[in-house]
Amino acid sequence: MTLFPRPTPVSATGSTRSSRRDGEGTVEDIINSLGMGYAQVVIIALAFGVWFADGVELAFTVALTPAISKDLMLDGTQRATLASLVFCGMGFGCGVGGVAGDRFGRRYPILCGYLAVAAAQLTCSCITGFEHLAFLRFCLGVGMGTAMPPSLALTKEFCPENWRVFLMGLRATILMLGEVLGASMVYADDPYLVDLHWRYLLALGAIPPAIIGCLALAFLRESPVYLDNCGCHSEAKSVLEWVRLKNNASEAVEYPSTCTADSEYGSTFTRMRSRTSSVEIGLTSVQVLVGRHLAFSTAVLFLLCFTLNLIEYGTAYAEPTIFLLVSSPSTPGRQLVTKYGTAAIVRTLMLVPTVLLGRRSSVKLGLASIFFGLVIFVMMGSLQAPGHPGLAFIYRCSLWLQVAGVSLVSVPLYILSVEIYPVALAATGSAISVGGGRIGSTVAPFLFESMKSWQHFYLLLAAMSALGLLLFSLLPDPQETKELADADLQLVGAETEPLTKQ
Repeated sequence: MTLFPRPTPVSATGSTRSSRRDGEGTVEDIINSLGMGYAQVVIIALAFGVWFADGVELAFTVALTPAISKDLMLDGTQRATLASLVFCGMGFGCGVGGVAGDRFGRRYPILCGYLAVAAAQLTCSCITGFEHLAFLRFCLGVGMGTAMPPSLALTKEFCPENWRVFLMGLRATILMLGEVLGASMVYADDPYLVDLHWRYLLALGAIPPAIIGCLALAFLRESPVYLDNCGCHSEAKSVLEWVRLKNNASEAVEYPSTCTADSEYGSTFTRMRSRTSSVEIGLTSVQVLVGRHLAFSTAVLFLLCFTLNLIEYGTAYAEPTIFLLVSSPSTPGRQLVTKYGTAAIVRTLMLVPTVLLGRRSSVKLGLASIFFGLVIFVMMGSLQAPGHPGLAFIYRCSLWLQVAGVSLVSVPLYILSVEIYPVALAATGSAISVGGGRIGSTVAPFLFESMKSWQHFYLLLAAMSALGLLLFSLLPDPQETKELADADLQLVGAETEPLTKQ
């Protein structure tokens, strides 16, 4: 087996379709014919396990930061720094994972991510100084970020097309289940979030990524689309046969007999990769990603992911403080568990309208829902609505609107962050969007701490969601953009090849 196969885009459509004989399909066609089954369940569970770990860490970041701050006697800036460094590390890790996912395959960055998360989480529980803890929190974020873009690309490439929205949507549900687990562990330790044993909880948080990582090492398979795109056809056929067996498909895998790259473009790009450094290849990818056809779409997806994560993680960071300020019969810990549990159910239910509405309509409706949910939450919170039976229901509905909106936006947004790019750039392109989201996560705590009141913070988030809705309405058709980007990739490969001969 080739340890690190190199991707070799072979046609102006970003796949091997043009290299097939008439009547022969692509690897994507074979995946579609094999249908949905146990193989996809295995891939989803093992690839999206890193998002589960992210959910646990988010709940810990929200609930444990005040306890850590009290124990280590940190000021407001240090407290925000400790929370933000995890997300900052995720942003950096997304860049590393995106390039590594396109360069070395989808599987290896995911495995490295699990190892880094488990090791960093366990080590954090033993640290006593702020500087060392801050560094380890950054490393924890790098580990999670490294695995995220490849996990999105791997799942998309294993999914039958008609199941893609639903299966990619499970990412959000798995993330919320991790948050439910983390919040439940915190609630069991102290419902009032005052006297928490944060070291013990951080050590427990290392168990899920360690277990899932071991299972992924044994059972996670490489993407057959990626292997085929690299020219590793025998390995791609082996993975497709594994999918067939796991799904109990009766039809034998009819792997195309003609699997060679397009003679002109494929040979050019292959020689270019064999004679250029990783830095030069990275620059080639960036040249296409910020080219005339992808620049605006990449910028809009980056901004939307930034806004979405700023809202999601910013409200999560602010809620423990708000729950203490706004009168309510429930304890802060119970409100967190209720919120995350409700969010998991709502996000799962929101997969239905996401499939029915389509990507663009779902994103637009979601951003509008977020806007109104944030504005109503500010109004009800300022009126101390949870303490008034008549307004308490509207207060809760505003939280549900936010959760439903994030659910409607996140699923098609992350799908678009993979689908809009050629196969050879899918993980890198996805890394830009996911990285933008992690920048939003990083900025959120500092932004909240710098605001005069939580109401100003929520109104700013509402304005960001309105801006995102306007820009997304101007986004060009993703399929046309991808085809034009494929042509750009072919042109760059042809232009680079003479340079490598010098």
